[in-house]
Amino acid sequence: MTHAAAGQGLGGRFGIVVVHRSASPYLAVCLQQARRCNPGVPIVLAGDASNEALAVDRFVAIDALPRSDAHRRFLQDYRHHSPSQSLEWERFCIERWFVLLAVMEREGLDQVLALDSDVLLFCDARQEALRCSRYAVALSHWDEQRALPHCTYIQARAALEEFCREVSRTYASGSRLAELMARNSKQHGRHWISDMSLWRAWCRSTGHAVLIRERLPADDALYDSCIEHVRGFEAVRPLPLLVRPWKRLVFEQGQAYGFRRANGQRVRLLCVHYHGRFKVLMARHARGQRDGLLAGLLLLRLKLADLPLKLARLLGSRLRRPPALRRDRSAPAP
Repeated sequence: MTHAAAGQGLGGRFGIVVVHRSASPYLAVCLQQARRCNPGVPIVLAGDASNEALAVDRFVAIDALPRSDAHRRFLQDYRHHSPSQSLEWERFCIERWFVLLAVMEREGLDQVLALDSDVLLFCDARQEALRCSRYAVALSHWDEQRALPHCTYIQARAALEEFCREVSRTYASGSRLAELMARNSKQHGRHWISDMSLWRAWCRSTGHAVLIRERLPADDALYDSCIEHVRGFEAVRPLPLLVRPWKRLVFEQGQAYGFRRANGQRVRLLCVHYHGRFKVLMARHARGQRDGLLAGLLLLRLKLADLPLKLARLLGSRLRRPPALRRDRSAPAP
């Protein structure tokens, strides 16, 4: 089904786009929740053969989309600088913005909400787009070197085109990449370059109007940065020391709410972001279920199952570390 007239109040056609490879169980929950809150908005899944059946509206095969010169150059020049993620995973996190641009062109979308597949949407996206319509791009704050693009409004296609060109130029230029690495250095000489750091760098340099939403504004409605970021919020702690706490949420009439820790004030969450193993809570929350011991046990089971992989990554990271750094850490204190 299509909605040819949807989104005209924004000066063009508006839609929601999710870019995702594989048939991850939480992808279906993300798409169904987006449809529930936005019955009249086109929702496009850009995916692969494994997840085509999960689309709730429109499906576009990623590998069938044309690749721009900037897209091809990025894939050719990409160098991996993400110590905790695989090359394929991190490269695709960046490549998806080239895919999004191709989807906008193919589907005739002038403005979009680019929605991560690990996000539950609890708002009218078209209405929210109107609220920030004077900005070319609206995304969220993470830290001084990274922006969070989990729920990003692209209001001007030209802005996304510019971002993609800058990404391609960054990886083609040794000096640009070195500058970005220096700003995103980690312990032991490691560097972490992701789409988050690339978006923050673009926000600093662009002439387009950009809105970077704060993590905990004074407003009575906000975009959740991550469900396990509990600073300033009341938290659920069913298994202390075993499972990280996460925000205490309630769901009423299709909306999600958290609570400010300082005064218990209820805060509407326009989206909720489920990072890592917290994705297991998405289906529960889409059904409006509250969290308690059962949710904690689900998370503990996943944590225990992940331990062998985590230990293998830690060992691999230590083995890849320069010998001088390994010697420095093992040397006794004077």
